[in-house]
Amino acid sequence: MIIATWNVRGLQQLPTQAAIVDFVRTHKIDVMGLLETKYKKENYTFFLKNNFREWKAMENFEMIENSRMLLMWNPSKVTLEPIRVEEQAIYTKIRCLTSNNTFHFVLVYGLHTIPVIDPLWDSLVKHVVKDEPTLVSSDFNNVLAEDERVEGSVHTEYEIKNMVDTCALLGLEDIMSMGCKYTCKNHAISSKIDRAMINDAWFTKGYVASTEFLPSRPYTDHSPTVTTLFEFKKHLKQFNIKEFSELSKRVKETGEKLEALQKQADRDTSDLALRVQITNQKKKTAYLEKFEREYFKQKAIFKHLLLSDRSTSFFHSLVKRNNSRNYIAFLYRRDGTITRDQEEIISEFVKFYSTLLGTKKEPEPIKVDICRQGPLVSEEDSRVMVRPITVEEIKEALFDIGNDKAPGPDGYSSAFFKKQWERVGKDVVEEVKEFFEKGQLLKNFNTTVISLIPKTSINPTVGDYRSFSYCYVFYKIFTKIRSRRMAPLLKLVDNAQSAFIPGRHIMDNIHLAQGLIRGYAEKKNAPKCTVKISDPSYMC
Repeated sequence: MIIATWNVRGLQQLPTQAAIVDFVRTHKIDVMGLLETKYKKENYTFFLKNNFREWKAMENFEMIENSRMLLMWNPSKVTLEPIRVEEQAIYTKIRCLTSNNTFHFVLVYGLHTIPVIDPLWDSLVKHVVKDEPTLVSSDFNNVLAEDERVEGSVHTEYEIKNMVDTCALLGLEDIMSMGCKYTCKNHAISSKIDRAMINDAWFTKGYVASTEFLPSRPYTDHSPTVTTLFEFKKHLKQFNIKEFSELSKRVKETGEKLEALQKQADRDTSDLALRVQITNQKKKTAYLEKFEREYFKQKAIFKHLLLSDRSTSFFHSLVKRNNSRNYIAFLYRRDGTITRDQEEIISEFVKFYSTLLGTKKEPEPIKVDICRQGPLVSEEDSRVMVRPITVEEIKEALFDIGNDKAPGPDGYSSAFFKKQWERVGKDVVEEVKEFFEKGQLLKNFNTTVISLIPKTSINPTVGDYRSFSYCYVFYKIFTKIRSRRMAPLLKLVDNAQSAFIPGRHIMDNIHLAQGLIRGYAEKKNAPKCTVKISDPSYMC
């Protein structure tokens, strides 16, 4: 299903009408919202009769001058129920006849100044149903951040505050998009005022959407917004709905059974066997509830869960939300073209990381003479570094890993090894000692799972996904032991360095440099000069 919105800056001209008809047919639009039509009702009826004979439509022409909004839809693809019509918004409820999915759709056209646009934010807060999936799209005539406008007067916090507050209150956020970053280009001023946004309930329902902002064409200065909606793909391995439902069902059944036994014991207080049965049932219920809570803690990745007493529907919705976000609907290839094919998307990531992680390069020889001019590791420190690994070191390194850290590719977290230390501790110690004594590591232990986190919501490429590597617990133990032994050697690092030093941060020098050069471009300041010194001879 495809929904489009477009500020056409007037529908009177025949070339504009022809462009809209071609746009709808080319992109196979099912629902089309047109803004600033500047059309009379009799004219738009004639326009629909000639070009969209089978379509239905609604508008707000009688509520505001210049005929602001016209909403059209194809009844063979969707059913649309009008809910409310206002000067700056049209509220509807849509059901896709292909997937049978139902959601709310709000067509928005914000007015130009703060006093007249404020009623729009009040209306959205009042009429958007937060518990039901909602898509809000079109021309907001406002930006969400200062960097969404280039040239022209700078938007103040006062101008964007109401929109920011409204989106935060309703849980609205931009859909992952491609195409034009700035959707309105008025002379030298470029800004992002057209957008498509969805709420929290959209993720809870498991829906997925992607948006494309196309070039504006010659008849208007606004980009058309094309939003494609489709169901969450069940083949994604991030979340298994079947197992989740079985777990919750078992928790519910054990709780109901415990409640029934307790009611029975209240009627018959002399039945000792029943008391034993209740005790066992309590343990079973508590165990399953704890298991359910831990399961969804790993899935939801939400700190507030640590303070809750049970996994409620709120946390189930977070799981669905996170997994909907994990779906990559489209990707820009390295040559600038777009792909929506899942196999091609997978192939692009494999090629990227094969090149990034698999490139071999001979290291440059260490300049020993230069190294000897600086502080050196003492013989005593050297002996401490290579002393035999002890059981206590291994156990301390393991138990220092948080229980809620992500498991490795084998699915085992540090919590498993801690709780089963009496059974597996001996094997863990032998494996770790073998690594440090022989200097060899099993290939499986050196394997990681790369998880991708999007860094941008506009025109994503492979490089726009931040990668996180999930390592085996054994690998984490090796690293912790080595880092602990090397910690005393940090005294050799020069005081000018900011990385790897306790109490310092690698970004400190960057912030210092930014502070020093701030104001260089201002003419009223005194002349300044910065010199960057980099001597390759000191690189070893």
